[in-house]
Amino acid sequence: MATLYKYSILINFANRNVNLSGQPRMNVPYSKTHFDTFCFNASSIRIYAERYIRIQDDEVSLYHKHHSINFQIQKAIEYYYVTCPVYTHVQAIYIRIKTDSKKAKFSSYTAANRFNEPLSKRLKGNNEWFINPTDIQPMLNEDTKAYAYRIILSYCLKSATENTDFAKFSNLWRAFNATYRYGSHSSTDKNGLNHIENIIIQNYQHLTKCGQYIATLRGTFPSLRIYQMIHNHIQRDRERFNLRTHQHGQVTYSLLTQYRDERIINSFSMNLSFNSGALCNYIQQLTPNHLVDIQNYHSHHLSPYPVIRDDAELLSFFITKYAYFLRNTLFHGAVGEPSFKLGETQEQKELGMAKLWLENLIKDMLNNHLI
Repeated sequence: MATLYKYSILINFANRNVNLSGQPRMNVPYSKTHFDTFCFNASSIRIYAERYIRIQDDEVSLYHKHHSINFQIQKAIEYYYVTCPVYTHVQAIYIRIKTDSKKAKFSSYTAANRFNEPLSKRLKGNNEWFINPTDIQPMLNEDTKAYAYRIILSYCLKSATENTDFAKFSNLWRAFNATYRYGSHSSTDKNGLNHIENIIIQNYQHLTKCGQYIATLRGTFPSLRIYQMIHNHIQRDRERFNLRTHQHGQVTYSLLTQYRDERIINSFSMNLSFNSGALCNYIQQLTPNHLVDIQNYHSHHLSPYPVIRDDAELLSFFITKYAYFLRNTLFHGAVGEPSFKLGETQEQKELGMAKLWLENLIKDMLNNHLI
């Protein structure tokens, strides 16, 4: 008969988490049918676990290998981090083990405290990624949604430790990518970003953090590099030219004709300069029919027709079009590393804005259960 090993794992944290004090113990799954017991305290989480395997007493076996005990410890730490009002770090981990024999005694793991701290100990102050424990408990489960939550929050928390806007944006985009990948049930950016567009348009009234920041977004809109963004779409269309169907130009056409907000339409029209604009010449090379359609569309939506100002559309444009344009140019190496400059560049300014767009949207989606 196989030996059953009983583990007692105590994780102590540097800062008190009053939100977990007095929370009832919880059965937390590590598979579809098996659970461990999590016990919560103001400064710690204790895990009681049973396994038919004895983990070796070294840090490689404990923390470097993929096994359910390690995953449960990581899950508990992340849950404590996001429910704590202030940033904190792991102070100590104690692991004890014994067999199910009545005469067996607990023995301690000497390597339990040799772990890599997930967050910097220098990170101080109020936790910008705080979430109420009852709202985030689903992250403790073992399903695709819980897995997505843990990925998203790991990058969000990590973004708080970074010193540059580029590093923060990189982590937040990965969190955002996990958000739309899960929500759209698709691995393609197009489907994921379409899903986010629908979320924003249908739930804008609930996106309070984004709504509070929209006034700033309106003011910075004219300074954005709209010309370069349109040109980037044209380049993508050129790369996707299909000799058999001749259905090229779709990406550019969709971008330039999907909006009703007059601020977006005006910006596009100014950059296109339909009579002699270089962008129009590029679009003409892609497909003559689309250029005529784009001209007619913009003429129809400008004066004397009613002005439409839709902040939900504006937010959607910033997130799914402009931030994605920044992501493509930076992650694909189209421009130099933004911080490797002697002065402040336009990319650096825009990264400072874009990180806030992503941060606010992710927080709003988490707080309103829109993921």
